[in-house]
Order: sequence, then structure tokens, then C-alpha cells
Amino acid sequence: MAGDPLRLAAVLGIGGGIVVAVLAGALGWLIAGGAVGVSIGVGCALAVAFFGVTSIAALLTRRLGAQVLAAVVLGGWLLKLLALIVILGVIVDLTGLQRIPFALALVLTTVVYLMMQAVVVLRVRQPYVVPSEDSTRPGRVIRE
Repeated sequence: MAGDPLRLAAVLGIGGGIVVAVLAGALGWLIAGGAVGVSIGVGCALAVAFFGVTSIAALLTRRLGAQVLAAVVLGGWLLKLLALIVILGVIVDLTGLQRIPFALALVLTTVVYLMMQAVVVLRVRQPYVVPSEDSTRPGRVIRE
């Protein structure tokens, strides 16, 4: 898995989001009761689901070419944005949902997910240009 940065980013991001969902949901449940714990769990689950769909779509379409990958990811973002509007429109009317814990959990899970992806990007070093042995000549561009 260390050789595949896209898979590593997906696994760490989804895993980090699930850890936040379990810990924050349990902590909210213990401190403020079931409604807060469930609200936190729903907020975390929503973030993990939306980021996870993008990661999985990218993993499944990465070998089909850059244009296909871009189309699937961007099309997925558009569909997820529309789905998010519908989901939030339905969720906002639920009586048991605590809005502030829900929103904070959504933001916290998003930050954790993006941090996990940033860690992978910073640790994986894949040069675009292969340096030449002679320091006076430029390197050659890697073509896939």
C-alpha cells in the first residue's frame, strides 16, 4: 500500500473519518446524551461518505486516463453537491438533530480527512522530472 499514494490517501482519510465518528459520537453521547451523540455520528458519517465516494471513484477510474478520471470526479462532485443540498434540507427538519454538534462534527471530520490526505501527499515523493546524472543537463520528463 505504501507504493500507491491514491489508495493510501483513501484508506487513511476514510479510516481517520471513521475514528473521529466513533470517538466524537461516543464522547458526545456520554457528555450530552443520545441526541448529541447521534447528531455527531450523522455529521461525521455524512463527511466520510461524501469524501469516500470521491476517493473510491478516483481509485476505480485512475487507469482509464486523466480525462475520464477528471470527468468522473468532477461529475461526482456535482452530484454530491446536489445530494448534500437535498440531505441537509431533509435533516434540518428532524426534531432530534442537534444542529451545532452536527455542524461541528461535519467540519471536524472534513479537517481530519484533508489532514490525512495532506500527510500522504507530503510523504510521497514522486518526481515529475527524473534528474540526469550530469548536473549541467536538464532531466527528462516522465511520460505515463
